[in-house]
Amino acid sequence: MSNTNIQQIIEKIFQLENQLKEDQYTKEQIQNFFSYHHYDVFILIYEPKTILKILQNHTWNIINNQKDILLPFDVIGYALFFKNDSEQLLELHKIVIDSKFRGRGLAFDFLSQILNDYKKLNYRKIFLEVSEQNLPAINLYKKLNFKIIQVRKKYYQNNIDAFVMTLDI
Repeated sequence: MSNTNIQQIIEKIFQLENQLKEDQYTKEQIQNFFSYHHYDVFILIYEPKTILKILQNHTWNIINNQKDILLPFDVIGYALFFKNDSEQLLELHKIVIDSKFRGRGLAFDFLSQILNDYKKLNYRKIFLEVSEQNLPAINLYKKLNFKIIQVRKKYYQNNIDAFVMTLDI
């Protein structure tokens, strides 16, 4: 994957970030995630429905069975994970699906396939934090069998609590 292509992906991720009401990443932050070896960036492509894991050298691994990836492609979602390789632990920092594609079960399928990929790599557990007011996300995580293990009081702006959730994979 060329630098031009990675820049196009960064631009699309930035456009997805602009759909969010809060906690948006800057382009510089997004670009940095592609360089840090403790972060994994996954992108969801619309047609064919394919998940790519972008590697630090800007190549990709396909983590589901689609094989025909042509550039340019339409990025409709992404997920960002922080990984602790020594303890085989993960933290989901963010998952975003384009607003035009929400409500179709794509986030569930996307996360399910990513978690299966991490399971094959012997990761043991994943953590995340979510606003108590983000009911669609909470419902998604519960559907994937995440459990609330802690409440962080007044964690977000406007004194909104955060749920810490975990899943053994």
